[in-house]
Amino acid sequence: MPPISKDDAVLLATCIGGSMASYHALRLLVDYFRPSAEWIPIGKIKELYIFPLKSGKGKPVFSLYCNQTGCVEKENQDRMFMVTDPNGHFFTGRVKPMLTQILIDVFDGVAHLSYGDDKMEFLIKDVIEQNKVLQATMFFEKRHDGLDCGEAAAKFITKIVGETARLVLYTSDLFNGRVLTSNPKWWNNNPVPHRVTKQAYTNLTPHMLSTQGSLDELNDFSKRTGGELLTNVQFRANIVIEGCPAWDEDKWDTLRFGPLPIKGSTEIQCMKPCERCVEIDVDPKTGLKMKEAPPLAKLKEFRMPVGNMLESLGRHPIFGVQAAQNTDGFVHVGMTVWAKYKPSAF
Repeated sequence: MPPISKDDAVLLATCIGGSMASYHALRLLVDYFRPSAEWIPIGKIKELYIFPLKSGKGKPVFSLYCNQTGCVEKENQDRMFMVTDPNGHFFTGRVKPMLTQILIDVFDGVAHLSYGDDKMEFLIKDVIEQNKVLQATMFFEKRHDGLDCGEAAAKFITKIVGETARLVLYTSDLFNGRVLTSNPKWWNNNPVPHRVTKQAYTNLTPHMLSTQGSLDELNDFSKRTGGELLTNVQFRANIVIEGCPAWDEDKWDTLRFGPLPIKGSTEIQCMKPCERCVEIDVDPKTGLKMKEAPPLAKLKEFRMPVGNMLESLGRHPIFGVQAAQNTDGFVHVGMTVWAKYKPSAF
């Protein structure tokens, strides 16, 4: 074999060095994009909803932007409006079931309200410019202020609920004394993620998720025992996931969305099971309470909290997951969902 010249040796060393660098770069890319063994594909997004009015009618959408304060669809933010009495105490569908028939849809800077054939609208900028702050209160008399949306909106809502009412708009700069603080008794067997955040007029966390499999099993049970069949809208989740077994959500720790669960993907942190109230007894088509075999009673027959959860959630049946945001981003119908599981349910 002839001796290698100095120039050839330098070229060979350069090629070997470049190949090694390329190999390591490729390995890093593969490691980055390859799913970790702890992330399991569990299904796809079946339905997405946004509820601009607290306890109001849900709007089905193709995509949502999920952030720290809730879900956003174009100019709509989830639970950005709330109905109160003149003193600012909030109303929900539990006491005013006809709220479930009111749709608010914001586009082109205009809030469009509809209730059957009745409609009205107002400019968002007018509400902001007038800056009439109403000191509103929510659960446990916690203060959460809003901008009063004016006399025309109040008159429209009052006619529907049958009691003097005001409509308020959430803005992040107003006083919000409702802070989401983790409770270690939300789960029984696993540490609850630490979280301190504020959000719009949601009950507690920025997001609500549920699964089609759990709804199907609940409806199977209800059908066998003479109960009513329910829809996803009744549980008012933002994200409905299909393809996973019933009650799979009990074991979720964290979810990512997209073709692969890479770093930077939209990521949601599961925080607690959602305790349910009489609002699920309201028929979303009519706004009337189901008096024959009400759904809440059926749910109580097999989905009650136990252990620590009984102390934190009370004697309320559970369905769905309340969740917070780890990484902001878009989700859309048909998107693959990946889960990182807890060692055990709850």
